[in-house]
Amino acid sequence: MENQINFTETVIVQKILDQNEDLQKFKFLSTKVDQSKQIDGFMGNIIFLTIEFESDNNEKIERKFVVKLMKPPSPHRTKIGSDFMFFNELFIYKTVIPTFNGKFGSKFKTIDKDLWCPRTFLTETGIFPQLGNLNETILVLENLAPNGYRLGHRINLSESELRLMCKAIAQYHACTYAMRINGDPDLDTLKNGITPLPFIKKDEKSMSEVAYSIAVERLFKYLDENPDEIDSEQFKDDLNVLRGKYYERPAELMERFLRDDEIYSVILHGDYNRNNVLFKYEKRGEEEVPIDLRFIDFQEVRYGTPAIDLSFFLFMNMEPKLMNSGLIMTLVKYYHECLMNSIAELLEVKISDPSLKNYEWVNFYAHFKQFGLYGAMVAVLFVPWMRCSEEELSEVVAEFERDMHSDKFRQLCITCGGKSVDERITTVMRHASKLRFMEMKEIKFAEEIVVPKLIASNVEFQIKKLIKASARSNSQIDGFMGTILFLDLEFETPDKKSELYKTVVKLMKPHSPMRDLVRADIQFINEIYIYRDVIPTFLEKFQDKFKTIDKQLWCAKIHLAEVDFFPQLSNEKETLLVLENLTPKNYRLGHRINLTSHELRLMAKAIAQYHACTYAMRVNQDPRLEKLISGVIPLGFERDDGKSLYDILYEIALERIFEYLDDAPEELDSEDFKRNVQSFRERYSKTPLKLMERFRRVDPTFSAILHGDYNRNNVLFRYETRDGRQIPVDLRMIDFQEVRYGSPAIDLAFFMFMNIHPTLLKTDLFMDTLKFYHSSLIEAMCELLECGPSDKKLDPYSWENFFTHFKQFAFYGVMVSIHFVPWMACPEEECEQMAKLFEQDMHSKEFKSLAMICGGKAVNQRMTENLRFASKMGFMEMIGKDD
Repeated sequence: MENQINFTETVIVQKILDQNEDLQKFKFLSTKVDQSKQIDGFMGNIIFLTIEFESDNNEKIERKFVVKLMKPPSPHRTKIGSDFMFFNELFIYKTVIPTFNGKFGSKFKTIDKDLWCPRTFLTETGIFPQLGNLNETILVLENLAPNGYRLGHRINLSESELRLMCKAIAQYHACTYAMRINGDPDLDTLKNGITPLPFIKKDEKSMSEVAYSIAVERLFKYLDENPDEIDSEQFKDDLNVLRGKYYERPAELMERFLRDDEIYSVILHGDYNRNNVLFKYEKRGEEEVPIDLRFIDFQEVRYGTPAIDLSFFLFMNMEPKLMNSGLIMTLVKYYHECLMNSIAELLEVKISDPSLKNYEWVNFYAHFKQFGLYGAMVAVLFVPWMRCSEEELSEVVAEFERDMHSDKFRQLCITCGGKSVDERITTVMRHASKLRFMEMKEIKFAEEIVVPKLIASNVEFQIKKLIKASARSNSQIDGFMGTILFLDLEFETPDKKSELYKTVVKLMKPHSPMRDLVRADIQFINEIYIYRDVIPTFLEKFQDKFKTIDKQLWCAKIHLAEVDFFPQLSNEKETLLVLENLTPKNYRLGHRINLTSHELRLMAKAIAQYHACTYAMRVNQDPRLEKLISGVIPLGFERDDGKSLYDILYEIALERIFEYLDDAPEELDSEDFKRNVQSFRERYSKTPLKLMERFRRVDPTFSAILHGDYNRNNVLFRYETRDGRQIPVDLRMIDFQEVRYGSPAIDLAFFMFMNIHPTLLKTDLFMDTLKFYHSSLIEAMCELLECGPSDKKLDPYSWENFFTHFKQFAFYGVMVSIHFVPWMACPEEECEQMAKLFEQDMHSKEFKSLAMICGGKAVNQRMTENLRFASKMGFMEMIGKDD
């Protein structure tokens, strides 16, 4: 250390003076050097430097600096990889932050560009003979202590401090996103300037492998001795998977968190927790309130998920009582709000601008959930160091530097801080489980059970060598019945080329009262039946007759469709569906609720071709049709054993619409409309499922095997750019979730009332789409039956007969839209809250209260327009009649 102090006084001081013009106007007088004795950071040596100057008017001026140098060369320095860490840190100060300031400094309004770090006076890398013959780094920053900046509490931060950290890191991350949205080529330069910092080394055990192995050993040792800490089945399952899959090599789990994401990966701080931020406080009464902060120690810089920065300090520095209050989710949302505001500021656009769509809350949280466990795992490792006494920590650090492989180091890590540490890391993991950040049972099932099944069941995989299989979760709120995993298979082809094949794995959610209430078993078994039996039968019967019909139009390639007992998931029957992931082929969902005429026509044509297969089999009097029909398990709206899911949803929906019409009687703008609404209210306001059951009745001519849940949520479109506009050119159906055998109006009226904007109902779009469906249906039947459109056997399916039938069932789409439009037309944050309350307790006052108001007046008006249109078209006449 004495050598570094001498180097500071003789070399660094001169470099500071040479490279900072604002200091050259003063007369240099003297220097003073103090060594930092802190033990929280042990990767480098910190030297406090004071330079005394004299100004032109003979006034003495002090400037205080912090000098950061690498520790002297040693086997330990090499083993922990500190060279890479320090080079990366200098890259942030020397290149990344100046680039961000250069590109966006003029755009900063609410963002303080100095928020990120102290002033940088010197960043240099090279071989300095005074220090040795290895590459060294020099970093000199302004010492902010005179300005009132200091570290917060050793481990527990207040909500105010945590909020400041959220806002600052959100603004920092926003710069990466703004560059990506702008298509700035300099982003790749910045990204490529960061040396990767893996958790696992190929040639020897890394520091991370040693440290995480001990941390996980400590966690499970405590839980084995205190099984009462495992207070839920979910927590138990999550811990069992963590133990079974990663106990021996937890660093493999940490490596998973490093995967790149083309939308969300950012240039990170990388070591963002209380140890590496300085707060400035202001006295307000008896309380000290944090008002500002600066980052320090960009020690583990990476390019990766923002969850690495965010989840670290949230799990590390939030005390248990704040976790129990739900503060983690509150702050994740606050971070996202700050992020969106910052990106908008940097791009000079509104938050609603389409360029920010990828970063909306639903998309962001779906990403964050896949990586949120990172912070919990780091806390399990690091809490013992920061929660134990400083005397214990000194001993741990000394032994770490002496020999991190020693049994003494292991014992110190397992015992330091005692029971209070054990309880805290258990609380951290419990919250990670509660927030569903530990959903790994299904991932383990996918990687260890599904992958061998896929290889065995698909010849195209068997001719290649499997290199790696990797599964990850996908959290969405539009559909909450099942668990969706993305399973990527990396192969080596016979000609030694690397090939990546992406699949989607769909499983039922773990068994719960909700799973029974929503009849998930019936829904999922029916869906498997469509993929495993119905579509293959249709293809077998008619594949050689397809000319204009694209057999792939209906769904993605099916790799596995099974109903079976899978002990790895539960002791009950489960379903397993594996489909090709169509994202690489540019298929995606359309607008959240409003579809264009092009999208509507594609949907109409696809479902017409699908329905045509049932009709062609009926016309041909194919005996297998009855077998297919009987394989669909009936999915009624009413239940014999009590109130169903539909009771609650439709009762709330009708209460909402009738309450609105009572408050806005001017909406009933014609006698016919007023009479139809009154009839509807009198007959079904208290028993809406009686009406829904009427729509399930079978028609000997027009009943078909349906998709059942056919709306924007369950189709993927592929688009092409034409004249600067995105035009849909193809689609695939997904989520055959509410399969029924019944009227085609169930499929048609659903998406037409759900996904046509009210203003377009006033045009001819609805009837044009319906007629296009019918012409597509007749065209498809002609193709399958090899006949002309005037053939007698098609007479029962004429437009007149079809529309007469459709009018009897079309109000189904209005009913579904009345309950479903509020979910899809409200802000996504409200939709997420609805889904959460629904899963927690759909009978609760909180769920009903939100369902009655979400989306506000615009939702009420949209539902009313659907009613008005249905009345005008005669679709409500059936309400007052018996079947």
